[in-house]
Formats: sequence, C-alpha cells, structure tokens
Amino acid sequence: MQTSGMADQPDPEPGFGRAPCLDRHARADSGGRRRRAHRQRGVALLKKLSYDVTSVQSAGEARRELDLHAFDVILLDVNMPEVSGLEMLVICKEKAPRAKLSC
Repeated sequence: MQTSGMADQPDPEPGFGRAPCLDRHARADSGGRRRRAHRQRGVALLKKLSYDVTSVQSAGEARRELDLHAFDVILLDVNMPEVSGLEMLVICKEKAPRAKLSC
C-alpha cells in the first residue's frame, strides 16, 4: 500500500475512503428513488385525507398538467433535475395564479 504523505497514513484501498466513490449516475439514481418514495408517501397521505391528488415526476409533466387542470394547491420540490425550482415556481405562478404554492 502506498502512503499519501499526510501524517504517513496509508492511501485507502481503491473504491474506499478518498478514492472516487459513486459515479454521478449512481448518486442521481439513489436520489431519484428517495424523491419517488417521498412523493409516494405524500400522495398516499393526501389521498387518505380525501384530497384529489395529481402527482408528476418531471417539469414537463407538471407543465402539461398545469395546462390541462386547475389546481388549488401545488407542492413543489425545488431540487428538480430538469429545471431550477425557482424557474418552476415562476411557471406555476403564471399558469395557476390562484393556487397556493408550497416548496
């Protein structure tokens, strides 16, 4: 094993420690699964409380739904992969000016 020169600590094994961990796709996929799980729990809770819920997975889907339906409340994830949350917030305000927005 080689040493890094920092306090004579050995370099970590490949794939561990300071070595490059997961690639971007793996991290994005993990985050996507987490977001999907949170969305599913939120939808289930709102439906249990007798709300009519429309859930989308992308900004494009959200735009289409905003064009097709009127909404009273919009729950918005500001960490969207396609567009910035602020950009989507502006789109929601333009397309559904009466809706209450929550980020």
